[in-house]
Amino acid sequence: MEAPELPVLDAYAHRDALHLIAWCDECRRWHFHDLMPKSGPVAAFCHSPQSAYRPAGYVLRLMGPAPRWINQDLQRQSRGTQKGPYDLVQRRSW
Repeated sequence: MEAPELPVLDAYAHRDALHLIAWCDECRRWHFHDLMPKSGPVAAFCHSPQSAYRPAGYVLRLMGPAPRWINQDLQRQSRGTQKGPYDLVQRRSW
């Protein structure tokens, strides 16, 4: 029996050079992961108990350094005023 295919989330290198950050569509927040995660799926640090990511996690796809708008959104998240990255700009390939 084959394992189900896991979701793949775009991950960006955080400016602290210690973490990767990935946007969670389930809880609409940024999740932090170790910069060098193990190969394969990582645990979902999702705030939503019904998250589809929770049972098996997801795979991170490194996209490069976090663009400026992501760093600004992280500041809003830490202050509790975040709207979400897709409310700020249209997603585009970097």
